[in-house]
Amino acid sequence: MKTLPLSTLVRNPKSVKKLTSQGHTVHITEKGKPLWVVSAEAANGVRADESSDSERARWIDDYFDELLNEPPSKGPSITKVLLESRGDR
Repeated sequence: MKTLPLSTLVRNPKSVKKLTSQGHTVHITEKGKPLWVVSAEAANGVRADESSDSERARWIDDYFDELLNEPPSKGPSITKVLLESRGDR
């Protein structure tokens, strides 16, 4: 089990992807408080790499579309980072 700050996930998501693809569970924290647990295992116990890539991509797009419709928070905008990463500048 690894613990990483949210800033690492935002700035270097490939590091989290690499850890989870190696079978690690990653705890994401903000200011030392837990936010999320990221794991390669799906809710039904199947490894993420066994599920359909297109289904996973669709779920991610839907999730981020919902996230991007939320009102912006104070401070640096994760919405801006997500839009730039998707090319929706």
